Amino acid sequence: MTTRNALILGLFIFLGLVVSGQFHEQTILGHPLPADAKPASRFEMTTINTPHGDYVVVFDSTTGQCWSQVPAQVNDSWQNMGIPGKDPQQAE
Repeated sequence: MTTRNALILGLFIFLGLVVSGQFHEQTILGHPLPADAKPASRFEMTTINTPHGDYVVVFDSTTGQCWSQVPAQVNDSWQNMGIPGKDPQQAE
């Protein structure tokens, strides 16, 4: 092997190591960064379908207080359902 061939071979090995080292330093692109959680609103509303009619239930996520109303009998009176798991007298 001549000196010229040895230098060319050495240069290719060196460049191969440099290029492979660059790929080793890259971060993995397969997993995206987690998204920021959206804050929940204070009041949440849901409907409950029963054989006796539909109910609208409103929940206060800060205090835990719940209210319900039957939409068919809309008379601006919400029933205080209290705080689930608490004494009914403490809910008011």
